[in-house]
Amino acid sequence: MDLNEEIDSLNRLFKKYKVEYSVPRVYTSRDAASVREMFRSGMGYGFYDLLISQSNGTAVEVNDELEVNARLHALLDSIRMKIDKYPEYKVYKKPKKKRKKS
Repeated sequence: MDLNEEIDSLNRLFKKYKVEYSVPRVYTSRDAASVREMFRSGMGYGFYDLLISQSNGTAVEVNDELEVNARLHALLDSIRMKIDKYPEYKVYKKPKKKRKKS
């Protein structure tokens, strides 16, 4: 699967289990940078802290949690590896023009 197919698959997984989250598709290095940031968030707010569980209020059966989360994290790992292949997005600013001394 290519990157956007995996993102679509992840978003379908979120929708199926009523996880109120979605990941934007990636077309440019700027898009990749914004998805990459979703992985870098920390202290309970990053992708790797995500767990689909009935106790979290999602629509998953307790018996399916292990399988669903294995699928979730396989998609996240694959997306992360593909995102890291995009060049880093850098904002370039035009240099300021020097004023002529009068």
